[in-house]
Amino acid sequence: MAALVYMHGLRRQKQNSRLCENPAWAARFDELRPNALRRGRRLMAVEAAYLIFVLTLAGTGLNHEPAGASFVTLILALAIAGAVALLAITFMAVGPCRRHLVLPPLLIVVFGAVYPILN
Repeated sequence: MAALVYMHGLRRQKQNSRLCENPAWAARFDELRPNALRRGRRLMAVEAAYLIFVLTLAGTGLNHEPAGASFVTLILALAIAGAVALLAITFMAVGPCRRHLVLPPLLIVVFGAVYPILN
């Protein structure tokens, strides 16, 4: 999931850089860039808060009943976090640097590593 999100961000950033070759589009992107980056950061914060909430559920054991609920929780968490990360990375791809594209997939990777330990 994280690799898919990161690849989407790279592809989107490449498309945006091709559009910026046109001076009219470059001016439009310069105008939209601060708002898009702000929206991307907000969505990334929503993703992080949701993943922390799911990790809290796993740590407290609230998702162990009924049997198999932890796997359903994991699948739903990855699907929802992936969707929010795709939205966040789409907004953050307007920036010229790639460091904005690393954090949303990294949150998914960290969640995938920590969830089995807590569960």
